[in-house]
Amino acid sequence: MTTEQDLSQQFIAGINKFKSQMKKKNTRNAPDHNTKIAEDEPSKVSKSEQCNTEYGSSNSDREDHRHKQDLTHLDTTRNNNNRQLRKKWSNEEIQALEDGMREFGTHWARILEKHGTSNGPLKHRSQVQLKDKARNEKQRRMKAGMDVGVFAQASG
Repeated sequence: MTTEQDLSQQFIAGINKFKSQMKKKNTRNAPDHNTKIAEDEPSKVSKSEQCNTEYGSSNSDREDHRHKQDLTHLDTTRNNNNRQLRKKWSNEEIQALEDGMREFGTHWARILEKHGTSNGPLKHRSQVQLKDKARNEKQRRMKAGMDVGVFAQASG
């Protein structure tokens, strides 16, 4: 019969053998540390590759694919650094913001409820963008010597 001490020594020996085998396995396939890190990181995929992968198209039917498939799954509101793309404010958007501030003050969510519907002029704007535009419009009008109007309510 083996004693408890013999069993624990055999167990520890088995663990050490397993660790050394794993260490050999990891170093055999990866020539250096940088290669291992590069393999672990997900690669960047272009939007066209993302689209091709999702819909399983090949190079031969790529042109037809672009016109036939819905590309809404691609995020075109952000650039490669995941920053939101800037879009110039139209006169219609500024007028809607001014009307909304006249009605709701600085309650940005309420302004968006009214003017940010699916077909409203502020449909692509957030509450933060409304706040920032109101502040910037106030400053612009003050510098130009114009009447600030409802934008006087904006902070800043």
